[in-house]
Amino acid sequence: MPSRPFRDLAHNSSVHSLGEISRPGTEESRVLEFVCIRCGVSYPADITIDSKGCARCRETAPANLRPVYADPAAHPLESATPSRSLWRFAHMLPCNAADAVSLGEGLTPLLAAPRIGAVLGVPNLAIKDEGRNPTWSHKDRFSTVAVSVARARGATTVATASSGNAGASLAAYAPEPG
Repeated sequence: MPSRPFRDLAHNSSVHSLGEISRPGTEESRVLEFVCIRCGVSYPADITIDSKGCARCRETAPANLRPVYADPAAHPLESATPSRSLWRFAHMLPCNAADAVSLGEGLTPLLAAPRIGAVLGVPNLAIKDEGRNPTWSHKDRFSTVAVSVARARGATTVATASSGNAGASLAAYAPEPG
């Protein structure tokens, strides 16, 4: 069976312009508060979020906080912008789009993998090609949001404990805010 190029199942175009710093139009933050995914305790929108997560759950085990939005969109694409990065969904992220630090991450293609799927018994198998991100890692999705939120809150330094992709990704994004 001859090899055919993969089709991008998720997007009209899989071309990204890397190295572009995107700063979409200004808008109010839509985050009302943050809520612990485990115990449900709520924190104000301006809380300093760190790797320890929920203070109430910290002794048991770290727990993430999820943002609660003022006016959640009925569907993620409802308020999406034409941006060629994940910031097209800024209305669903925890900082203003005007503070976005982007290198063109996200919107990576979802590729059909019918031959592998047939071997595995998964007829509609698709593979997400995260190698199209600026540092070739899915960690760029975290780094763009983390650096953007840090900048919006006035931070001048960001740090992470990593021996791999997370550190490389954060190092790529950290100098961008200036």
